[in-house]
Amino acid sequence: MSANWQDGTTKLAALKEGLTSGKLDATTLTQIESLKSMLSETNSTTQAVTEAANASKTSAMSIYEAFKAAIAKK
Repeated sequence: MSANWQDGTTKLAALKEGLTSGKLDATTLTQIESLKSMLSETNSTTQAVTEAANASKTSAMSIYEAFKAAIAKK
């Protein structure tokens, strides 16, 4: 994901430079669509990672609470 993001950042900078200098070509719209697609994929990946991290946290807290309860019974 990091390499993809870095590649997208490079492409965005090049596109911005071209737009700023008024150099639009036939691939400009394709480049914009490609960047939009990359952002959408990155957003989905980030959301999935966040959900997995939250599920892991919930599971770890459950195990911790069960451990505390077991220790309290001793």
